Amino acid sequence: MSKKVILVTGGQRSGKSGYAQRLALSLSPNPVYLATSRIWDEEFLQFTGEELTAMPEPFFAALFTLSSHHPFVVPEKYAATLPEGYTRIHKGVAYDDRAFRLFFQRFGGEEWFRRTIFVFVADHVSSEKFAEETRSYPGNMHVIGFIYTPDGALRGEVGEITQQLDIMPTLLGLTGNRKPYFAFGRDVLNEPQRQQWSVSWDGAFQAVTNDGTIRFDDAQDKPEASGAGDSLLQDFRALVQQYYSHAEKKSYIVHD
Repeated sequence: MSKKVILVTGGQRSGKSGYAQRLALSLSPNPVYLATSRIWDEEFLQFTGEELTAMPEPFFAALFTLSSHHPFVVPEKYAATLPEGYTRIHKGVAYDDRAFRLFFQRFGGEEWFRRTIFVFVADHVSSEKFAEETRSYPGNMHVIGFIYTPDGALRGEVGEITQQLDIMPTLLGLTGNRKPYFAFGRDVLNEPQRQQWSVSWDGAFQAVTNDGTIRFDDAQDKPEASGAGDSLLQDFRALVQQYYSHAEKKSYIVHD
């Protein structure tokens, strides 16, 4: 009997998981699922802290938590005590709050912890929306993000438009980097002269700016620009063109 591997990919909420499950059931009445084992964020964060404690410095570490994602379940021992909130995601967020609190309590005294810059950011908006302004663009692209340093040096709020692409340049600025680097974002704390926008794609290229919104695709005769001037629209077109040019050439360093 021949064997084959089927790779199913897709974008966010594209239906890939449901399709993969139906495909598995069509191939076997009793499929074995290996990719759906669960790890709770509380235990995962404790494990991560132990790994970071043993890791030589300097290091860069990324952590992706899952308890605030579908199917929005929490450990049984906390199910009756965590607040329900307004939507299904709120109990999972409350559980994550507890998991991070325990992480900070256990590892906050470690030397590496005191020398670390922590970045908290959502990778996308929640599917569980309840505020009306979050149901349509640009509100449906608004995610939370903040940077924390144990010494309390960073305080305040950035009121300008920012995006996830700004994280890397901002961290390089905070760590004292003075060497040139390649990035589409900006150092939020040290580059006020750079264009301030949040770029995304949802069937078309779109950007939120301090002056309004821009949306266009290659098939449009006239791009949509609400409040944004023609010069900003041309800058946005140039950004998209530059992105695809670098992606095609696999050119991501300064001197390419």
